[in-house]
Amino acid sequence: MFNEADLGTSKVDAAATNILAKNSKIKLKKESRFLSSENVFELLAGFDLVVDCTDSLEARYLINDTCLALGIPFVYGALHKFQGQCSVFAPGGPCFRCYMPAFASVPTCQMTGVLGVLPGLVGCAQATAVLQLLLGQPSPLVGVMQFFDLLTFDFYKIAIPRQADCICSAANNYAQSVPLKSGPLESMPVRSISVQKLHEQLQKPDLTLLDVRELAEFRTMRFKNAVHLPLSQLAISRSSIETALALSNQESNSESKSGSVVVYCRSGQRSKQAVRILQANGVENAFNLEGGIMEWHRAFQGEGLDSDFDAID
Repeated sequence: MFNEADLGTSKVDAAATNILAKNSKIKLKKESRFLSSENVFELLAGFDLVVDCTDSLEARYLINDTCLALGIPFVYGALHKFQGQCSVFAPGGPCFRCYMPAFASVPTCQMTGVLGVLPGLVGCAQATAVLQLLLGQPSPLVGVMQFFDLLTFDFYKIAIPRQADCICSAANNYAQSVPLKSGPLESMPVRSISVQKLHEQLQKPDLTLLDVRELAEFRTMRFKNAVHLPLSQLAISRSSIETALALSNQESNSESKSGSVVVYCRSGQRSKQAVRILQANGVENAFNLEGGIMEWHRAFQGEGLDSDFDAID
């Protein structure tokens, strides 16, 4: 993929140049951005599968959860010194969180070094898995982790059981689970509401405020009586959405919630994707809060907000 001439060039640009040099008919789309919870759905939506070439557990958890939400396979590969591993986390099987449920401090390739030929070996295994998936063939790497040890030349596999308490099991256990395909989701129009309009409607008893940020963000600053359901969990099944809306009904002492659902995040990007997921699951009265909770805070400071910590000014 790379050579000495690529020194000083970004990996994205160098990879694109070298790939096109091998096959000029390939269609490429370059994205020179760091993966984050703010942009992961935008970056991955619209593709048939995702091939992992990252060196970060944070990125792999993001990729895993988003692939689950989009209903597409995640072709995983990792390297460590003389050892490599490869698997396919596909809908219906175990996911990366089943294999590594708890975040751990794992040295990166930059810290430990990697035998030069190892990336090529693992990359070839991933490429083969991609071809199998695109051709509609069953992949022998689903539910299995393939290991390569080039120090001892031991090649072996271990089974990855699907954990009962994992989010991927929740997706497969509910009869009403709806795998969401990324194409229609990406093009779905989103209705929005301004913070000024929300300010006028905030006291309505049939209004649901849905916070799709991570727990630490939610605890720091949120709307009072907001329902919390992170975007990474939202699309796992229809049941998770019904649970969130049922919780809202309980908090408002209402038997039926026929009013609007206003979805918000920090800046309005994650919530836009969440509204599309809600619409795809039959929630027609969902609105994205333009500018997110930060726009509200700029306009109205701490009015209507709550926190687990100091008072919001």
